Amino acid sequence: MYNESSYLRARWSQFDLFMLLMHVLSCALHCYELFTILVPSLGLVYRPWFGVIRSPRPFIMLRFIRSLVRFKLPKNRIKQIIKRSSQQIQNVTIFFMFFMALYAIMGVQLFGRMDYHCVLSGTDPRNVTIADLAIPDTMCSQKGEGGYECPDNMVCMKLDMSAHVEGFYGMFNDFEKSPFPVAHVKDGGWGGRPYMFQNVFIAVITETFAEIRVQFSEMWQSNTSASEDTYTQRLERFEGGWRLVEIDHYSRGTNSPQFLHLLVNSTAFQITMMVLVLLNALINASFVYRHDNSDIVRKEIYYYVEICFTIVFNLECLIKVIGYGWKGYLRRGQHKFELILCV
Repeated sequence: MYNESSYLRARWSQFDLFMLLMHVLSCALHCYELFTILVPSLGLVYRPWFGVIRSPRPFIMLRFIRSLVRFKLPKNRIKQIIKRSSQQIQNVTIFFMFFMALYAIMGVQLFGRMDYHCVLSGTDPRNVTIADLAIPDTMCSQKGEGGYECPDNMVCMKLDMSAHVEGFYGMFNDFEKSPFPVAHVKDGGWGGRPYMFQNVFIAVITETFAEIRVQFSEMWQSNTSASEDTYTQRLERFEGGWRLVEIDHYSRGTNSPQFLHLLVNSTAFQITMMVLVLLNALINASFVYRHDNSDIVRKEIYYYVEICFTIVFNLECLIKVIGYGWKGYLRRGQHKFELILCV
C-alpha cells in the first residue's frame, strides 16, 4: 500500500479486487443455497436476505465500459476538469433530485387515483363515515391486481368522495378527459412552470458538460490514417452510377456456401431477425403478475415461447457463422456480442 507501484495503490485495482471478492462470495452463497436444497440433512438454513451479497455484481459493467473507453489525457488535465466541474455536477445532481421528488409528489397528489379504500362490508360509497374506514385509512387494490389487499373482514371499495374530503385539490380531476386541458393548467398557474423547469435543467446540463466536452475533444482526435482493412464500405461504379457497397460482400470464406452468404447479407433476412427481436421484447413486456395461481400458467406459456425464440436466435447465429465464415463472422463487434448471448 505504501509503495507507489503496488497493486492496491490504484483506485481501479481496488475496485477490481472488490468485484472479485464479491464474485467469489456470490459463488459461495450459491453453493450454500444448493446444499440447503439438495442436502437438507445438514440442517443448513438459507435466508432470502443473504442475497444482498449478490447486489454489487452489476457494477462489473463499469469495468466493461472502462475496457472500451480509454482516456489519453494527462492526470493533471483530468484533475483540472474534475476541479472545475465538481461544483457544477453537484448542483445538477441536487437540482435533478429536487425536481424529480417534486414531480413525484405532484404526480401522486394531482393525478394519482386514490378512489379505492378499505371499508367495512355494507358501506354506502356515497355516505362514508370515519367508523367505516380502516384505521389508519388505507388505499387498496382489487383482488388479483397486486398491491395492498384488505383484511378478511373488510372490502376494497371505490368511494364517491369529493376532492376536499380525499385531501387534495381537485382541479386536475379527470384531467386527461377534460375538453379544455390548457385552460385548466393556466387557471392553476402551471402554464409556464414546466417550461421554466425544462429550460433551467437544460441550461445547467449544458453549462456542466461544456468544459468537459472541450477538454476531451483532443482525446477523440486521431492523427493516424486508417488503412483499407478498417473500412467496412467502399464506393463501386455500376451502370446506374456510384454505389456504397459493403466490403463484407467480397469477403466470403472459401468454405462458406454461396446461398447462405447471400441469405445472411439479404435485407429480408436482416429485417426478419430485427422483427423477431422486437417481437420477443414485446412478448416479454406483456407479462403481468396477478399474484394468484394464474401466474404459474402464464409463466409456463412464456417459458416455452422463450425457448422457441432461443432456438431461432441460435439458428441465426449458426447460419451467420456458416455464411460469413468464422473469421468473417468475428470481424464485427455486433456478431461477437450475438455469439456471447447465444452461448
